This record gives sequence, structure tokens and C-alpha cells, in this order.
Amino acid sequence: MSAKEHLETIKTVQKEYRYYQSVESLFEIDLWSFLPPEGGAYRQELSAYVSTQKAALFHRPEAVRAARYFQAAGEEAGTDYIEKGLIRNFLSLYSTIGQISEETMKTYKMLQAETMDCWKRAREEEDFFLFAPCLEKVFTLKKKMALEMAPDRDPFETLVSMTDPGVSLEEVGRQFQIMAEGLRALRSRIESNAVPIQEDILDRPQDPERMGKFARELCCKVGYRLSRGVFNDRVIHAFSSFVGPKDSRISTYRSGGIPLIFTYLHEAGHAIYAGSGNRQVDEAGLWGGLDGGVHESMSRFHENMIGRSKGFWKYVYPGFQKEFPDFADVSLEDFYRAIHKVKPSPKRISSDEVTYNLHILVRFELERDWFAGRLKAEEMRDAWNEKYSYYLGVKPENDREGILQDMHWAGDYIGYFQSYALGNLYDGQIFSRMLEDIPDFEQRMEKGEFSKVEEWLEEKIGQYGKSLDGPSLMRQATGTSLDAGPFLRYLEKKYGEIYQLG
Repeated sequence: MSAKEHLETIKTVQKEYRYYQSVESLFEIDLWSFLPPEGGAYRQELSAYVSTQKAALFHRPEAVRAARYFQAAGEEAGTDYIEKGLIRNFLSLYSTIGQISEETMKTYKMLQAETMDCWKRAREEEDFFLFAPCLEKVFTLKKKMALEMAPDRDPFETLVSMTDPGVSLEEVGRQFQIMAEGLRALRSRIESNAVPIQEDILDRPQDPERMGKFARELCCKVGYRLSRGVFNDRVIHAFSSFVGPKDSRISTYRSGGIPLIFTYLHEAGHAIYAGSGNRQVDEAGLWGGLDGGVHESMSRFHENMIGRSKGFWKYVYPGFQKEFPDFADVSLEDFYRAIHKVKPSPKRISSDEVTYNLHILVRFELERDWFAGRLKAEEMRDAWNEKYSYYLGVKPENDREGILQDMHWAGDYIGYFQSYALGNLYDGQIFSRMLEDIPDFEQRMEKGEFSKVEEWLEEKIGQYGKSLDGPSLMRQATGTSLDAGPFLRYLEKKYGEIYQLG
């Protein structure tokens, strides 16, 4: 068979693969929002069936022949970045999901709903040990899957590379060490400077309906299109679902607190990026954006570089005060400083920019240590609390505030946490490069002119979808490889001004 015929095979396989992924995205929304308790058993069965059918695509004889052909020829057999991207994605899927046995895949999918339900119960009762047996089972099965994919490779590295293809676990560890040292040093300087910030002004809970409406309007202002998605506020933990090339759903919880605004902007970043692939990318099935660090960079960029910028709040604050009169006596400067208060907390999703990545380090190191055989699931709560004491100087009051706060380990996101920190590091590189092209970024934020920034992000990053891997895309967009330096310099400049570090 010719290269062209093999290319047609992988186009067909990947298109069908995306169909199954779209169905699974709808399942995810339903699982978290609407699925009745007694519907769980059948959903497990249905999810397992869809998952095994999805994996079976790579067992077809023509798919195996195409994989062998392109394993020899490489992605350079493609004539342009779309074909190269198709080949790279196909080979990545073939070497991972395509190597997992049908029995293992079915078992894992059957376990997922049970694990999620177990986590929910444990969280409600604030008792990690109700969840620990399920956690051990799901980690063990995930390790088995990784070894089926790559028997001679460190299973944790296999899982990390599935989430962030092209990223070396060794390089991640090196840059995370630089990041951790820089963050702890900056945090120490901030704490020793003791500039007073009235953080209690944020403790004025508002009507959840009004807060949600205000946050949704902000999402639309920065670029989320209701013609490409909808909002859902019935979940415990916010997430975005990518159902189609121009169909990205945002799911959040209900709250009257200020952090909800940043949660919405975070998810809007995911959704905007997912729907910004160009026509060729969409037609090739390479839509949705790169999983892992690049996706997280887009969500964190909208949450922080845009949503926590001084110019953004100069634009937003008058309307915010009008909608929430409780803040009429709070100046913009006091509000801005309050949302940037550096205060170590047990809670990841509402943490400040300086300490956020330290939360990620805790989870990353726990995963790494479990896969290295240095930690059992039943020991994770104590290890969690010890690491929080070391990195952040705090201890959770209970398991709900501590190790049970995230749904990730119950929701098939093992080997994912490093992506959040990578996203922040990527943002440092992206923002540094963007300011060269848009030096009046802050002034545009102040005027509510977001289009230039969104166009830049789409041109440099979004339009390529999954056609490049993360490191290649970052080198193309920013001219640099993974580097913690720009992110640390961004924090130093921003928080240096807020805390008058000199």
C-alpha cells in the first residue's frame, strides 16, 4: 500500500476515535451533573463498551499496517503540518491506547464510576480512608495500563508523556526544582516585607445567581462564544468538555464568592482554545487543542494574565461595584491588592499565583512516589499533610479540605497534575513573547479591548489544534524551550510592585 492509502486509513481511524471521545465528553457532563444514583451501573457498562470500541480502532488490520508503515517512515512522510500532525497523533495513540488489552480497558472503565462514587462519599464524610482502597485499585490498574503500553519504560513517565507528549520527565523535574526554589524565595520575601493588605474585604458573599451571571458575562467579553458552547453550574468541581470542533461546554459550581469569577475565566480559557482550530485542523480531526500543559496555559492565561491584570479590573470594577453594592466602599486599589494577597492555603483552586504551583508539586510528588514504590495509597493522606507543611506551611483541617479536595484521581487524571504547573511556566514564556508584539497589553485590558490578545493567541497557538506537540508549539510561538525563568520574572515584577519589594 502507498503512503497516501495509509494516510487515508489513519484519517478514518482518528475521525472515528474523535466520535467516541465526543460521546465520552457528553458522558462526563452527565456523570457530574445529571446522572441519577441508580443509573450508575448501566453507565459503567455503557462507558466500558464505548471505551473498548474506541481502543479496538487501533487493532484493525489496516490500522496495524498503517502504524508499522509510519513507524518506519516517521511523521516526515507527511507533506505538511496537518499530515505530520495526523501521523504523530496516530502513532501516539497506537503506542498507548492501542496497546492496552480489551480486558484491562473494560476493567478500568468499569472501575471509574465506582471510584468517582467512592470519592464523593468519602468527601462528604471527610474521611480519606473510605476512598483509599479505591485509590489503590485505580492507581494499580493505571500502572498496569502503562506497562501494557510500554513494558520497558517507567510507568509514571509513560502516563506523563500521554498527557504532555514530547515533554521529558527529567526536564520537568529540573524546571520544577528551579520553579520551587524561586517560588519559596519570593514567598519568603513577601512574608518578611509584611505590607498590609485588607483581604477580609473579599469575605462578602453575594447572591450565587448574580455572581454566576456576572462571571458568565465576563467569559463572553474575553472571547467565549455562546454559539460554540453553553454553561452548566451543577457540578462540584469545575471543568470544560470538548464535544466537537466548535462545541466546548463550561461546567462550574454555584457560589457567591469572588473566586468564582476566576474559575469561570479559567474554564473559558480552556473552551476558547479548544474551539480555535483552523478549518484544516477541524476537518482533519485535530481539533480541541493539546491536552495537558498547553491547555492549562490557555486557561491560566485567561484566569491570571488577563483576569488578574490591573487593566482588566480598571475596566471591570465600575460594573462590578454597580452589580454588587457591598463593594461600593472598596477602592479599586484595595480590591486589586486583596485578590493578589499571598497567603498559603490548603485549597488549590483559590490559591494565589505565587503559591499555586506549590500545590501542584505536592500532587506531582505523591504520584511519582507511588509509582516508584515509595508510597502506598493508605499513606497518602499523611504524606499530603507533611508536604503541605513543608511547601506551604499549612495543614488541612480535615480530609475534605485536604487530600479529597480534587476529583482528578477519581476521574482518570492520574499523571496529569504536572500539566497545571507546566501551563504556568508556558504562560511566562507566552506572555513575555506577547508583550513584544502587544506592548500596550495593559492599556487594552483597561479599555476592554480583548480582540487583539485573542487574535494573537489564536494565530500563535490556537489555530494549530493537535497538529504539533507542546514543546514544538512553544518553540514556534515563543522561540524558547521549557523555561521556568520567564514565569518567575513575571511574578517578581507583578508582586514586587504590589508588595513594594524594591
